[in-house]
Amino acid sequence: MLLTGSRDGTACLWNTETGVEIRRFEGHEDGVLSVAFAPDGVTLLTGGNDGTACLWNATTGAEIRRFEGHNDWVQSVAFAPDGAMLLTGGRDGTACLWNTQTGAEIRRFEGHEDGVLSVAFAPDGATLLTGGKDGTACLWNATTGAEIRRFEGHGDWVISVTFAPDGAKLLTGGYDGTACLWNATTGAEIRRFEGHGDWVVSVTFAPDGATLITGGNDGTARLWNTETGAEIHCFEGHKDRVSSVAFAPDGATLLTGSKDGTARLWNVATGMLKYEIIPLPDSWVVRSSDSKVLRHGPNLWRYAYSLIPSENGLPRVTVPGEESLSRLEVK
Repeated sequence: MLLTGSRDGTACLWNTETGVEIRRFEGHEDGVLSVAFAPDGVTLLTGGNDGTACLWNATTGAEIRRFEGHNDWVQSVAFAPDGAMLLTGGRDGTACLWNTQTGAEIRRFEGHEDGVLSVAFAPDGATLLTGGKDGTACLWNATTGAEIRRFEGHGDWVISVTFAPDGAKLLTGGYDGTACLWNATTGAEIRRFEGHGDWVVSVTFAPDGATLITGGNDGTARLWNTETGAEIHCFEGHKDRVSSVAFAPDGATLLTGSKDGTARLWNVATGMLKYEIIPLPDSWVVRSSDSKVLRHGPNLWRYAYSLIPSENGLPRVTVPGEESLSRLEVK
């Protein structure tokens, strides 16, 4: 399953096997900038230009709760590993920790001198990471709110942040066109990944941590060896910024989302395109790598993407009247 956030203020859930739009989530008064699934896949979270974050029931589409507290755009959202808390990052320069069940604000993290562009939880939930327009990434104690460490090295905005699966390393992507791998304990820069001709907009690790992916303003996504820093594949085809990247839970498929309005599914091992969701003036189509049209439907113009996790480690969501889907591939 694929979740997308849109400039039109909606989020949409898609069946990646058929290209069918399953459900639309409406409630934001402006564009949706960030989306995330809860660890159990039952709920989802959106952050928007209207300064709010919304929690939704993934099966019914009902809005469960709204989180208000930022006085500007909510630019990034994330769930804690156990789903009990969630984190929002705002253009107001703060990050907020919330109780998922009650909607209460637990703690506010202040320290960036400009907007917070990206947020992430450590795998154990004990710490969290923020990236800001001030060119730094900050590691925080989730319980006390204390700043533990600051990572400086990018010459400009830190646009995307994430933890390695083991929590020992973290990754940042910057406006300076590089991605940096850091030691989470010491703050030392381990390795720098250079190859994009422009901003690095999105970064994430493969589930096993052995590789990582970066998405850039140059319209490419690049797969790297985490240990050596060697570039393994360059995924080309988007006509504009690759604004979001994600691995399927088994690590075999990569999803890229672009400002050009398309989402693409790639074979990680070969670097080959598998399927593409393409916008047209009044419709969208899902096209295979051999250009066969698989499905068409309402207009698609998305730039925030996420994948649904499930108990068996494969993308899945239960839809009333339909079987649970357990594969990412469109067939």
